[in-house]
Amino acid sequence: MYDAGAFKAAGILELSAPDFEQAWRVSCLGGLLTTQAAVPGMLERGRSILFSGATASIRGSARFAGLAVGKLGLRALARSMARELGPE
Repeated sequence: MYDAGAFKAAGILELSAPDFEQAWRVSCLGGLLTTQAAVPGMLERGRSILFSGATASIRGSARFAGLAVGKLGLRALARSMARELGPE
């Protein structure tokens, strides 16, 4: 299970680019790298990978843009993986 998340609660005008990028890196890039490392062995064993989400992946809230973007990106990654790897 991939259950990582990082974000800083801040309004759009206060959210720094480094904080926004860090939220993306932990959720999206971290999910991709974890998948690439784990999936080959999991496919051999017939196992699944799980990502934890957040309501933010469906609907962003005020002051949570970093979390929303990160979790929405992770959700998109999971959906792409399901379509590609689901048959296996």
